Formats: sequence, C-alpha cells, structure tokens
Amino acid sequence: MPAGFQVKSLFFDRRPIIESLGRATAAALSKAGAFVRTRGRSKLRKRRASAAANQPPSSHVGSLKNKTFFSFDPSTRSVVVGPEKFNKGAADTIEKGGEETLTDKHGHSRRVTYPPHPWMGPALAEEIRAGTIPGPWHDSVK
Repeated sequence: MPAGFQVKSLFFDRRPIIESLGRATAAALSKAGAFVRTRGRSKLRKRRASAAANQPPSSHVGSLKNKTFFSFDPSTRSVVVGPEKFNKGAADTIEKGGEETLTDKHGHSRRVTYPPHPWMGPALAEEIRAGTIPGPWHDSVK
C-alpha cells in the first residue's frame, strides 16, 4: 500500500466510493460489512487468558476489537471486514495460525508459532446463514 494510506478513505460514506459504486450498491455493501463486523466483534472476549485453538481470539486490552473495521476494496469491488493492520500482519496470523518473528525493544528476535483463532470467517458464515446478507452480495464480502 502507498505511504500515507488511510483505511478511512475507503469507508462507504466517502463521496468517491459512493460515486464509484452507486448509492444503492454502496449502501448494500456497507450494511453487509456492518453486520459481519458486529458479529465478529461480539465473538471477541476481553480477558487475560489466551483463547484455545480454533476459538475466537481473546482481546487482552481491547485493541483487536477497537481496530476492526469494514471498508471498500477497489481491486475486487467488494467489502473487506477485519482488523486494521497492526503488528506486521498479525491479523492474518490470528485468523489462520502460523509463525511470526517477534523482535523486542532490545533487538532480540524469536520465532513464535500461533494456533489458528478464526473469528471473521465464521462471523461471515453466520451472517449468511442468518439471511442478513442478501444472495447477490454473498461473494462481495471478504
């Protein structure tokens, strides 16, 4: 992404997005994104303990919950729902599991393996099953 990129410039209430999509499409995608974001945020629990593998992650200080947004993705002309990028792609590692290299303030680094903690994928599936995302828009939410 270009330097100075702001996710807020791709929110659905911005004039360029509305003009690009049309008011009705922008409103439908915005509504779908809002439903998925709300369902996903409700899955996060603020607690000290780590979540078990394959359970939604714990939000220890609330930053994961507070940094979850939905916005327009111009390359796929769809809505993307998930946490704002922080900690070098940690959000993808949280959802799918994997390895990360952590570096402390003294420059010491170590490899850490994380189990998967899916939460946005299941939130999307639940919203589709609940019927809150109309049929034509199922493939427009990522």
